[in-house]
Amino acid sequence: MQGFLITAYREPSYLSDLINQITAHGDRVWLHIDRKSSFTEHDLSLHAPQSVEVLQRYSIKWGGMSHLDAIILLMRHALTSRNASYFHIISGQDAIVRYPSADALGDTILMNALKVTPDDTVAMRRLEQYNCFPNSDTRKKMVRAINKIVFDIQRKTVHTRTHIPGMDDTYKGVVWSSMPRLAMQFVLDYNDEHPEYMKFIRHTLIPEEFFLQSIIMNSPLKHNVTGSNERYTDWTMRNGSLPAYLDETDYPAITEGNYLFARKIDQTISGGLLNLLYKSSISA
Repeated sequence: MQGFLITAYREPSYLSDLINQITAHGDRVWLHIDRKSSFTEHDLSLHAPQSVEVLQRYSIKWGGMSHLDAIILLMRHALTSRNASYFHIISGQDAIVRYPSADALGDTILMNALKVTPDDTVAMRRLEQYNCFPNSDTRKKMVRAINKIVFDIQRKTVHTRTHIPGMDDTYKGVVWSSMPRLAMQFVLDYNDEHPEYMKFIRHTLIPEEFFLQSIIMNSPLKHNVTGSNERYTDWTMRNGSLPAYLDETDYPAITEGNYLFARKIDQTISGGLLNLLYKSSISA
């Protein structure tokens, strides 16, 4: 059995369809709904509610720690299920392109992981700068202003943070990834046994983009990382969103690639694409 860890904040109708598609395959779902959302689990229309555990603990703030907190919470709950052998971390705005098979995936870890080097000035700035407000939206003017003042002090007093404690190298990538049970358990065990790691991560801008990659790529599990998370994403501003809300024009690129999932989906904008994906799955 596979487990799907989903974080969501909008469109309960589409979210219900996504979850029902998963549970129809006999797999389980662990769902976290943003506390700021206008809906709760009672607004979902689920065909197999016994296969879905819904949590709604954190109010997700952009660039802060709350989204990663929600994912770690889902990981802890998911690992209590002894029957789940493989896990996928996806968003409530993902579409399933090709339903994954745990047997086919085996021990592989579907994850993009890039080593952070000094010439990656954006990533280095995020590591060096101490985020004073891990529970706030880091885009807010006041948060940005205070963080900038603190960073200026850090540089003048040579107190910039140069690397994550205990790590030979730092790696970055999106949090949306897939891994076997062993890898997910390793991540949680490392996190629990090295509080200095989480202390550093908690005060890092957009910490979720370092958390999984740095633990796994500094471990023997790095040999199981494929380098691709097999998610189709268009990282351009389109259809009013960055990354873009996908539409039917993305269908050729999606079907020509080796993708399991595609994001991000808006039920209205992506309606034509969803119909095409549904038809292709029926004919497969």
